[in-house]
Amino acid sequence: MVHKLKWDDLQIILAVARSGSASRAAASLELNHATVIRRIAAFEKANGVTLFDRQPTGMRATPAGEALLEAARPIDDAILEIRQNILGQDLKLAGAIRLTTTDSIAHDILVPPLRSFRERHPEITLDLLVTNTRLDLLRLDADLSIRPSRDPPKQLMGRNVARMAFAAYAKKHGARPGHEPFSSEAVWIGIHHDLANSPVFAWMAEIERSNTIAARANSFVAARELAAAGLGFAILPCFLADKDQRLTRITPPIDELDMSVWVLTPRNLGRSARVRALSDHLVRHLKKHERLFAGDRD
Repeated sequence: MVHKLKWDDLQIILAVARSGSASRAAASLELNHATVIRRIAAFEKANGVTLFDRQPTGMRATPAGEALLEAARPIDDAILEIRQNILGQDLKLAGAIRLTTTDSIAHDILVPPLRSFRERHPEITLDLLVTNTRLDLLRLDADLSIRPSRDPPKQLMGRNVARMAFAAYAKKHGARPGHEPFSSEAVWIGIHHDLANSPVFAWMAEIERSNTIAARANSFVAARELAAAGLGFAILPCFLADKDQRLTRITPPIDELDMSVWVLTPRNLGRSARVRALSDHLVRHLKKHERLFAGDRD
C-alpha cells in the first residue's frame, strides 16, 4: 500500500522520469540536487519499492516506477492544463516571464531587445534561462522560447522568424588547421552530444570518421572560441561567426544544415498579455536580423 502519498513527491518522480536525470529534474523544479535524491530515496523506503535504476547515463524507471508514472501522468496533465488556463487569462503587463534560448542567441542577438522591452514595460521581470538543452514548454519549464528548430512541437504556438544557416569557419590569420577542410589532414572542432538535436551533430559524425578531432564543445559559442584560437575548423551558425573578425568563412552555407529560428510559447499562455507583448517584441527584433541568420553577405 502506498504510504503517505504526496503530490510534491510525484512531481519530483515525474520530473526525473521525463529528464532521465536527477540534476536536470532539480533544475527544472528549482530544487537542490541533493533534495531530489533524498525525496526519491525516502519515497522508495517508505513504500518498499525501487522506482529508478541508477545508471552511468542517467536514471531509468523500473517496472514499479513505470506503474506509478502511468497512474500519475493523467493527474499531472490535468493540473498542468489548469495552470496554463489560469496563467493564460492574465491581462496585466506586469509580473515575471521565463524566457529560454541558446547561448549563441543570448550572447549575440538578445540583449538589445530585452533592454528596450524592459524600458517599455518596467513592471515585467525577465527570467532569462540560457541553455542548449531544450526546456519543456508544455510542462511550463519556461513561458517563451527562442529555439532553432526544423519541426517544433505542434502543441506550441510559434512564429518562424528567420532561416538559420551554418558554414565551416577557421582562424583568419596564422596557421590553418590542416590544408583543406575536407581533406584527410584537416583538424576539426567536434560537437558534444549535448547538441544532439542540432543537424550539425549528425553531420559532424561523418567528419569524425576520417578526420582528426582536436576538441569537442557542447555549445557553438565555445566552438567559436576554439576555432578562433586556431584549434581546428568548426561548423558554426553564420550569425555567430560572420561578425567575428578573428574568423574566416571557409565554405558557403551548407544547405543540409539549415534550420529556422522560432519564437514559441504554450498555446494557453499566448493569451497572457505580458507573454504576448514580449513575443511580439522579439519577433519584430529578430526579423531585422534575417540576412545575418541566413548568412547572406550580398
